[in-house]
Amino acid sequence: MRKRHKSLVAFSVLFLAGCGAAPQTVVPFDGLQVSVPQEYTSVSSAAIDGYQIINKILKAYKLDTRTLIVARSALNAKLSPQEYASTSKEKLAFAMPGYEHIDDGTSRFDCGDEEIVGYTHKFSIADSSWEENPGKTYVMQYYFIAQWTPYIISQADRSSSHYSDFTSLLNSLECR
Repeated sequence: MRKRHKSLVAFSVLFLAGCGAAPQTVVPFDGLQVSVPQEYTSVSSAAIDGYQIINKILKAYKLDTRTLIVARSALNAKLSPQEYASTSKEKLAFAMPGYEHIDDGTSRFDCGDEEIVGYTHKFSIADSSWEENPGKTYVMQYYFIAQWTPYIISQADRSSSHYSDFTSLLNSLECR
C-alpha cells in the first residue's frame, strides 16, 4: 500500500509539473506592457481599423475564435477613469444591436508611484436579432487611463469560457 501511495504522489508531481503556465510574449505599448500567450498570432491593425470609430488600435492578436485588441481612445483624458468607463459602456449599449450587459468590475495595477484603477465590462452581442436562436459574441473590455491617455484592452470570443484568460492577461499589465 505504501509503495502505491508513493507512486501516486510521484505521478501527481510529474503531472502538475507539466501543467505550468503557457509561454508568454511581452507586448509593449506607449510605455506600458502586457503579457500575451505565445499561441496568439499578431494581426495587422489595418484589418481591424475599419471597425474602430474613435480608437487607435495599437496591437491586435487572434487565436481561433478569440480576438484581442489594445487600443488608445480618443475620448477626453480629463475624465475620471470611472467616467471614462461609464461613457464608453453607454456608447456601446446604445450603438450595438443585440447588446446584453453581463458584469462589471474593477482591476488595479501599479505604474511607478501611481496605482492605476481600471474598469472591466463584460457583455455579449447577438449575431442577429432576426434569428430564433442567434449566436453570440462575448466581449470583455478593460478601460483605464495611464499617463493621461485613455486605453481599452478588449477580447472578443464566440465562447464566454475565456473570461478567465482575459483576467490573467490583465494581471500582467504594468508600466515599463
